[in-house]
Amino acid sequence: MAEEVPYEVATSLINTLASAAFREIASIYGVEREIDWLKETVGDIKAVLADADHKQQTEQLIQRWITKVKQVLYDADDLLDEIHTKHLLRQRDGKGKVSDFFSSSNPILFRSKIARKIRSIKEQFNAVNKRMSELNLDRRAVETKPKKSNRRETSSKLEENIIGREESEKEVINLLLNTDNNENVSLVAVVGIGGLGKTALAQLVYNNAKANKLFDKQMWVCVSDEFDVKALVKKILESSINDGVSDQQLELLQNKLEQNLNGQKYLLVLDDVWTEDREKWLHLKKYLMCGAKGSKILVTTRNQTVANIMGVKRPYLLEGLDNDQSWKLLKRLTFDDNEITTPNLESVGQKIAEKCKGVPLAIRAMGSLLRSKSRESDWEDLLKGDFWKLRDANDSIMPILKLSYDSLAIELKQCFAYCSLYPKDSRYNKNELIDMWMAQGFLENKDEEQCLEDVGEEYIRILLMKSFLQDVETDGLGEMEYFKMHDLMHDLSQSVASSFDIYIEGGKDVPR
Repeated sequence: MAEEVPYEVATSLINTLASAAFREIASIYGVEREIDWLKETVGDIKAVLADADHKQQTEQLIQRWITKVKQVLYDADDLLDEIHTKHLLRQRDGKGKVSDFFSSSNPILFRSKIARKIRSIKEQFNAVNKRMSELNLDRRAVETKPKKSNRRETSSKLEENIIGREESEKEVINLLLNTDNNENVSLVAVVGIGGLGKTALAQLVYNNAKANKLFDKQMWVCVSDEFDVKALVKKILESSINDGVSDQQLELLQNKLEQNLNGQKYLLVLDDVWTEDREKWLHLKKYLMCGAKGSKILVTTRNQTVANIMGVKRPYLLEGLDNDQSWKLLKRLTFDDNEITTPNLESVGQKIAEKCKGVPLAIRAMGSLLRSKSRESDWEDLLKGDFWKLRDANDSIMPILKLSYDSLAIELKQCFAYCSLYPKDSRYNKNELIDMWMAQGFLENKDEEQCLEDVGEEYIRILLMKSFLQDVETDGLGEMEYFKMHDLMHDLSQSVASSFDIYIEGGKDVPR
C-alpha cells in the first residue's frame, strides 16, 4: 500500500516558521539562523514530495524514505509546539513563578535547550536530505496527471445495455448539427465523473451519425493520459483510412492527414481526454482545421478544465440515470429475458439500484455481483451490508474514481479528503469550507498578492471543474455560495481521509 506523503505537515511547518509570531520568538532567543535553516530544509523536502509520491508506486526505497520523512516532520512539528508553549508560559509568568527554566532570568538556558533540540532535528533532516539526493527525486515534478497510467482503449463499437441516454443522444446530436460558428471545424465536449457513461454516449452519437450519414468521414481515437501530438495524428490518420500507418516524421503524417480530410465534413471523437496543457491542444488542433464547414470534434472528459482550454464555453454536462432507468439497467444486467422476479426481490433490487446514485458503472458492477446471488436473502444482506462503503481497492468502482483523485495536485487531495467530515448530501457553504481549510493549514499562498481566501476559492473551482463537487448554488449577486458532492465522491473522500489524519485534527470543528 502506498505511503501518503506528509504534504500537509510540511505546509503547516513552513507556515509556522514563516509566521510573524514565530519569527519574533526566534529573535528573542537568538535562534533565527536555525529557524531559517529549518524553513529552507522543509521547503526543499516539500518540493520533491510530488515526485516521491509518483515514484513510490514502483520503488520501495522511496516509500521507506517517505515514511522516514513523515517521522522527522512530525518531530519538528512537536518541537515547534513545545517552543511556542514554553514561550507563552514564560510570558505569562514574568516574575519567575513557574520554574527557573521558564523564568526571565534564565533566557540563556532556554536558548541552549532550544538550540540543542534543533541540532538534533537538523541531524535527522540531514540524513533525510542525503537519502533524498541519492534517490534522485525531482523538485520540478508537478503532479498533473494520474500516478498510474490511464492507458484505456475504447472503440466506436456500440456497447450493449445502454439505457436512459436517448435524450442525451438527441441533445448532443443537435450540438453536432449546429453550424453557428465562424470556423469550419468546431468542438463539442461531454463532461462527467468517471463511470457516468461518457464513452457509451459518444458511441451512441457516433453510430447515429454514421447511420444517418451526417458526415462524410468519421474517426474515433481514444486519447487517455498520453497526449502525444505525433502519436495522436498517427492514430487519427489510421482511423481516417481504416488502416495501419508506419512510423514517420510528424510533417509527413500531417500532410497525409490533411490530404485525407481536406474538403471533407468529418466527425472526430477524442475519447477520454485528460491533458490540461493548452499548448499541446493548440499544436494538435492546427492539423485538424482542414475539414469542410460543419466538421466537428467530439471530446469526452471527466474534467471541465479540459473543455475550457479547448475553447468549449458550454460543455454538455452528463447527468446520472434516474431511479427507474437505474433499476431497468440493473434488471437487464442481472436477469435473463425469460426470468421473472418476485415482488419482494424487485423491491429490494430497486433500492439497490437507487443506492448506485445513477452511475452506470456502479450499476454494472452491482449487476455482475447480483447475477451470482439468486436468493432474496442474499439481495437483502447486500442491501444492508457494508459494500456501500466502497472502500475495497479491488472493487470495480472506486479505482476509476480514485484515478481522478490521483491526478489532483497534492495540496488539493487533502482539501478534498477534508470534505469527508461532512455528512453525505450536505450543502457545503463555500466560505465556511474555506475557513475550515485555512484553520487546518491546508491553503498555501504562493503569490504574495493573493490572500488565502482567494487560494481556497481557486481550489473549490478546480474541484468543481474536475467533477469532485457539483450542483452549485449562487446568491442574489450570482456569486457561488453552496455546492454538493456526489455520494460516490463522498465515499472516495472517506476512503482517502485516514491517510491525512484529518479525523482527529478537524472532526470537532465540522458543522453538522
